[in-house]
Amino acid sequence: MYDIVMTGYAGLFGSRLIYEDQRWRRELSLHYSESFFAPLVKPESEAPLELIELKKVFSEKGLYMEAGEGGVYAALWELLRSNRLGADFSQRAIPVLQQTIELCEAFSLDPYRLRSDGTGIWLCQGEAFSIMKAAKAAMGSGAAALIGTAQKGTAIRRIDGEETAYLRRPSEDELYRHAHLYM
Repeated sequence: MYDIVMTGYAGLFGSRLIYEDQRWRRELSLHYSESFFAPLVKPESEAPLELIELKKVFSEKGLYMEAGEGGVYAALWELLRSNRLGADFSQRAIPVLQQTIELCEAFSLDPYRLRSDGTGIWLCQGEAFSIMKAAKAAMGSGAAALIGTAQKGTAIRRIDGEETAYLRRPSEDELYRHAHLYM
């Protein structure tokens, strides 16, 4: 059995891309103050050497995947499938900034399927604490979380609702589904 750890924030990269586009920034400014979206323009600090080394080791073992296009859900799906694992995970445990949630609600986007470059999904056996500690030191207190467990099997279940939901095969990134936002 593996612990599933996520470092970074769901949809942050895609949120930044949309917010940097002046058309959408003007529209958002009608509903929110400029300062509310400051975390979207604030550059992240450098990852500590410990985290960089851990990424390298975990990548070589096939136990780390960076979330890019398709977001956190696509990375979770690909990492679990490549290791022939199923999982139980909690969407509520996935770190996501309130600014990303508000932006996604304004444009009918799913933050968990939105581009998340720089966000990592890790399969850990005892290393979860050191990974989360290094990520929190680099990115802030909410930037790392234990989001679930992986085990032999094929089902990827979301367990934080009244009914069990299953993660579907990744679809295209929200930026492409809503191309008018970014093109």
